[in-house]
Amino acid sequence: MLGKISKLRIVGVVSTGLLVIFHNGMFYTDSMFTLLLISVWLVITAVAIAINLRGETSITLLSWKVSLFRSFLWIWICPFIIAGLYGIHLAIGPLSYQATYEALFRWLFYGVFGMALYRVSKDKRGRHWLKVGWVAMASLLTISALSTLYGVVVFPHVVLRTGDGEIAAAGARLGGLLQYPNTFGAIMAAFLLERLMALASLSGTDNSQKVQLQGYGTAALALLIALCLLLSESRGAYAAAGVGWIAGWFLLRGKIRLSYLLQSGIIVSAAAFCARQLVHAKLAPSPLPGLISLVAVMVVALLLSRLAVKWMDSWWGWTPGNLVAYFYGAACLLTIGALITYAGLMDRLFRLGTLTARATMYGDASDLYMDSPWIGYGGDAWRILFRKDQSMPYVGTEVHSGYLDLLLDLGAVGLMILLLGLISMLVGLIKLRSALLPSFVVLILHSAIDFDMSYGLSWILMIWIAGLGLHEPIDVKIRDRKIHSVGLKTMRILYGLVAVLLLLISLKGFTHAESLRLYSLASQPGKNVTPMESVSLLKRSLALNPSRTSARMALAGMSNSATANLILMKGIYYDTTNPDLWLALGTTLALKGDMRAIPTLEHVAYMDRFDREIQSAVLRNLTLLAMRLERDNDLDKARLVVSTGEEIYLRYAKLTDQVIMMKQLRNDRGFKLTDESKVWGMKLSNISDRIALSTADLVKNRRGE
Repeated sequence: MLGKISKLRIVGVVSTGLLVIFHNGMFYTDSMFTLLLISVWLVITAVAIAINLRGETSITLLSWKVSLFRSFLWIWICPFIIAGLYGIHLAIGPLSYQATYEALFRWLFYGVFGMALYRVSKDKRGRHWLKVGWVAMASLLTISALSTLYGVVVFPHVVLRTGDGEIAAAGARLGGLLQYPNTFGAIMAAFLLERLMALASLSGTDNSQKVQLQGYGTAALALLIALCLLLSESRGAYAAAGVGWIAGWFLLRGKIRLSYLLQSGIIVSAAAFCARQLVHAKLAPSPLPGLISLVAVMVVALLLSRLAVKWMDSWWGWTPGNLVAYFYGAACLLTIGALITYAGLMDRLFRLGTLTARATMYGDASDLYMDSPWIGYGGDAWRILFRKDQSMPYVGTEVHSGYLDLLLDLGAVGLMILLLGLISMLVGLIKLRSALLPSFVVLILHSAIDFDMSYGLSWILMIWIAGLGLHEPIDVKIRDRKIHSVGLKTMRILYGLVAVLLLLISLKGFTHAESLRLYSLASQPGKNVTPMESVSLLKRSLALNPSRTSARMALAGMSNSATANLILMKGIYYDTTNPDLWLALGTTLALKGDMRAIPTLEHVAYMDRFDREIQSAVLRNLTLLAMRLERDNDLDKARLVVSTGEEIYLRYAKLTDQVIMMKQLRNDRGFKLTDESKVWGMKLSNISDRIALSTADLVKNRRGE
């Protein structure tokens, strides 16, 4: 029975890692795959806890607890504490219930996945399959990217094509199944360093077929991974890979260190040579010639790699031989630099446009942080708030720093908990001299300058590293310990409560998934769904998940003004800072002639200053409201509406002038004073003039009487 459970746990862990890669690295939480995956994991964990509560197996729970204390407890419980902080935000009222629940859901998944992987890593067979799973994930991510490049099996959106030299020097960048080159490059760097560390430790004296095949397979995969890393054109990934490589250098000793240098030079030089050809072809090579060239370079690289291993074992200890090896390694590094430069990949290193944009973004984020420094704002704080406070009209729904993102979500308290977990892991890997240290260094460094932490795959890899790299060959013996009945009873109660909580949260996940399915049915065209059926589907979707703003907006658009007003006002409770929701409410109120439209639309204009469409919509609704009031001869109210509209228009025009005068401007949102807004501004001015004339005539008439 225990053997079957262990096998199922291994299958669950490894298959989850592979499935996540096929679904954009689990970037999106509000998707059927992610919601169902996490819900299933929570249910299975709850059931496993319930089973272990029976009889004497409760002692297993206590032994697990003791073992965790021996095996870096903080690392494994850190995700649960962070999930708890998001739960506190749900209790006190966050900016967005949907986003905060999704964050809690994710962190609970990281916690239960980590616990399962920890259990797998406790025995030798489990660690073997974890290593197999690591290589399988690296192979899947690499081969899927290159097969698309060479036209063998094409996956959508794997290659990012653009004419902007700031984004891609070659006009195209490789993003893999993650569909984002920077994070793809960082993960490729982590996989590459692990393969290079494995390659450096191979023995040249063992001529068995198994060892030789292992060496060739390791070198071949390392070359393909290095090629993907170079084609990602990620400067941050290059830099993080360099720091990680240096960490590996200091970790190794003797001939393994020298072998590490030689193997790195051979593999990356070969990858740089292939990258040069692909870059000149703008990542669209002729399939057959391209594959032949890749195979030819790979064969040469594998032979050189094998010769380097044998040469190291034969000549290690002979000083001139060592000097020659170091010289060869240095020459390889220079060759890499020359090939990358010749390929044009170095061009982006000296283009600072995106770097200055990030500096502006970080400055805006720090201003937001100061408004709630200790506990933050709840889930997805940056995405929700940045439009209100951004200092220039850049596009940036992600803050491009995982640590800064969490700082805004959970404040200094949340970031401190995360850093304690990561630092504990880093110290543990250094103390145990783990070969996975370089890979971990890459992941935590690159996360500081990009949104890698928004990808579930990044956390899965870090958990994987913890399971493999922090393994301690120590069996915790608790049979001599006295298990007090009171302590055992308390543990049973606590674990029972945890199981119930996980079941309740998983049930919420299933209802969110069903809500998403119903919304998709109602909103997708061509499904032969009548308007009445769409309304019914949207109502059922909202009943299951009232915080789904997209379903609420769609339902309001299909309802009469009175009903829409109620639907939208209830939505603001769940999503307090959504400008589209507020705009829809303001539009509904304006169409009814309700004066509450004035503060509502004014709030919308303030919430997203650099959205020209929103500014135009606000002016349009205020103008139409003023025209209606003027037609009803309600001049006092019309005057108030016109006054507000003119003030918003003047502020909009002034902001446009300020943007034009900005230095190092990033106007990614195309912010400008639109022709439509000019028309509405002129109409507001005309209404103001007519009201003034009408008022003057009214005063004259009264004086004449």
